[in-house]
Amino acid sequence: MRVFGWWMVVVGLPACGPSLSDESGSGDGTSASAETSGEATEASASGAMSGAMTAASQDTTPQDTAADTTGSAVACGDFDDDIPPPVTFSIEIRNVGAEAVLLDDPCFSRAYLQIQTAQDWRWPSAFCRETCQNEFAGGCIDCGACEIAAYTVLPPDTSLIVEWGGVLYEDIAAPEECFEGASCEPTCQRARVPGSETLSMVVQAITQSDCVAGDPDPETSCTCPPGPEGWCQTSGQIEIESTLQATGEFTFDSGEAFVLEIGG
Repeated sequence: MRVFGWWMVVVGLPACGPSLSDESGSGDGTSASAETSGEATEASASGAMSGAMTAASQDTTPQDTAADTTGSAVACGDFDDDIPPPVTFSIEIRNVGAEAVLLDDPCFSRAYLQIQTAQDWRWPSAFCRETCQNEFAGGCIDCGACEIAAYTVLPPDTSLIVEWGGVLYEDIAAPEECFEGASCEPTCQRARVPGSETLSMVVQAITQSDCVAGDPDPETSCTCPPGPEGWCQTSGQIEIESTLQATGEFTFDSGEAFVLEIGG
């Protein structure tokens, strides 16, 4: 298990494929002039056969393609999710301070931990979003509004274990023709599995004192009864800028357990 001790305290941080052109055309026989009645009959038959073959080709478009406004085929299957790796990474967020820390967790979407690559693949996924593959097949979902001032409260000497499945999410500007419903956004996210590149981890939080000083209802916003695992979740009345940050880096081949310490 690797322990990342290079955390720091920062005050004032803010809480489808190529087009397929139709080159088959109509048969040469239909455009050729016949010199005799026999040749005309043969040319006519050739043209009919060529036209039939062209129509058959158009009717057998794969199911994972769609036609764009020009009539060309779009390979929507190019945006399918990567297959997740057969491994789970355990990331421990440990409060080493003297007071409780409130991990920034907007929409209670586990956003208190951000994992990212240099090409901006991220985890967790955006709130209430499906991947491109799922949106193409089943349309979009609407979860409504969520609580932005939301926290996961971690008392002193308590840890929160995050099990990460090794998948990040890439923002994709997919062709509109691929989406199932008109209500879908023109962008979606694709599940990706990183290679051997370095991944960065970031956790941001505020202290309980920060919450008490800044929230108009600290008794209900800044505390909550701990659950069986020692932590709990609460909602604030207003957003408070983060004052704590813990960071670390790792790669897939560096192990499967990591520790981020915060609050000291």
